[in-house]
Amino acid sequence: MGIHDGHREKLRDSFIAVGLEGKTDHQILELILTYALPRIDVNPIAHTLIDEFGSLSGVLDADITQLTKIKYISKNVAILIKLFPSVASKYYQSKHGKRVRLSTVEAIKNYMIPQLTNEKNEVFCVLCLDTHLNLMNTIKHSVGSPSKASIDIRSLANQVLNTGTDRIVLVHNHLSNSVEPSVSDVDATNKIIKAFEMLNVSVLDHIIISGDKYFSFFANKQMLQEQ
Repeated sequence: MGIHDGHREKLRDSFIAVGLEGKTDHQILELILTYALPRIDVNPIAHTLIDEFGSLSGVLDADITQLTKIKYISKNVAILIKLFPSVASKYYQSKHGKRVRLSTVEAIKNYMIPQLTNEKNEVFCVLCLDTHLNLMNTIKHSVGSPSKASIDIRSLANQVLNTGTDRIVLVHNHLSNSVEPSVSDVDATNKIIKAFEMLNVSVLDHIIISGDKYFSFFANKQMLQEQ
């Protein structure tokens, strides 16, 4: 009898009882892999994946070609792994339907994290809101290098005005673990605010996201700061 005999059922029973509460990254991966590799001890495979990619999010963000380099991870197993972040994003959109109310920083953060979680580059988005702060449209304005997304303010203005909104929220991701705004982040925010003031469009906030962390310019009183 192997050391991990019965471990699969314990993982599944625990999930039924308390969900993923208290589970480590490798235990969550084990649970996923039990359904892809029913006849193999998945415990060491889960540990190998974490060692290779650093964390659960690192595994879920890895390319299929990277995943299949790991022993026992076939293309089908890799596809199953990659399904989870994509399904999470679609689940959030489906649950909230077409009317998504984004009246708080928390709501915006919860909405945008699934949208940005798989991005390998910096992405700059604009959330266009109606008078009740419901989402009208999401503009994915630019995708930059792994360290920078460029912003064309004139092009952005045309995109925003075409939606008919008069209030927007700026959102972009950092690929590092830090959500602190850079000097260029603040400078770009100030320029956008000033440009859109002339168009009678209010910039309500600029939110930076990295993983599950976030920074709100408005909450931290960094709107229109001089450099």
